Amino acid sequence: MLTEKVSVVIPTYNAGRFLPILIEKIQSQSLEHELLIVDSGSKDSTQPFLKSKGIDFKEISSKDFNHGTTRDYALRLSKSKYLIYITQDAIPYDKYTFEKLVDPLVENDQIAVTYGRQLPHEDADIFSEFARINNYPSESMLKDQAMIKELGIKTCSNSNSFAAYNKDIITKFGGFPHNVIMGEDVIVAAKAIKQGYKVYYNGDAKVYHSHNYTLSEEFRRYFDIGVFHENDKWILREFATAEKSGFKFVKEEMEYLIKHSKQSLIFYGLLRNFVKYFGYKLGKSEKRMPLPLKKKLSMYKSFWSAGMQN
Repeated sequence: MLTEKVSVVIPTYNAGRFLPILIEKIQSQSLEHELLIVDSGSKDSTQPFLKSKGIDFKEISSKDFNHGTTRDYALRLSKSKYLIYITQDAIPYDKYTFEKLVDPLVENDQIAVTYGRQLPHEDADIFSEFARINNYPSESMLKDQAMIKELGIKTCSNSNSFAAYNKDIITKFGGFPHNVIMGEDVIVAAKAIKQGYKVYYNGDAKVYHSHNYTLSEEFRRYFDIGVFHENDKWILREFATAEKSGFKFVKEEMEYLIKHSKQSLIFYGLLRNFVKYFGYKLGKSEKRMPLPLKKKLSMYKSFWSAGMQN
């Protein structure tokens, strides 16, 4: 049982519609904690809401936000050994959510990171629902180097939508990478495993978190995933190829649609997966593209601004 305070890190940007329920849920947690909020120049009610609640926050310019750099900034600010990272739209399941997430780190000093189960929101469509069930099952799992042959790329799966880190361990290999388009969480998990540490998927620690992506959003998101995998080729080389995992996902998604009598959505589902695959392949070829085109195809457009590229 943890007795010291942990740091809870929330990067925010125009989070006004999420914060009332998120802050309420966080303040009800059984685990003693401090809040480290880094706001990227929100233009909505985010900052007025935080000020009205007496909650301190650090502000950075929106052009300076980066998934890795910003989280590493919070890591350096924290004085706690354990840090919980949660996104503004991930809502804790109950008051023990944070405690359950951190407990494995306390009990096993060889675990570098734990990440929790993500449940679909009530308004989740069937594709978003399946993605959460497929990627975040109810069973917990301790992962290390010995499991790479069995799990492949899923060995280093991790999500900063809801994850906790042992600061002492991850700072040994540099903390979060800077100037990444995405995947800073996967990079840290992969480095930890290659260094002989463990990653724990915690099915008992739960948040509500899901997105109903449109076709264009799926394309842009997978374009960015392709860019990430191209820039960090060592992850696929060490752990497996994303395509193999992707084909298995498509097969199981089709079976899920049939099981839930959604056969009418099979063609649309196949189209979605083709769009994702096409976006991914284009992303892996981004070095041959002009900068304006990359910026147009990407979901994370500010990454392509001056000084943000790898």
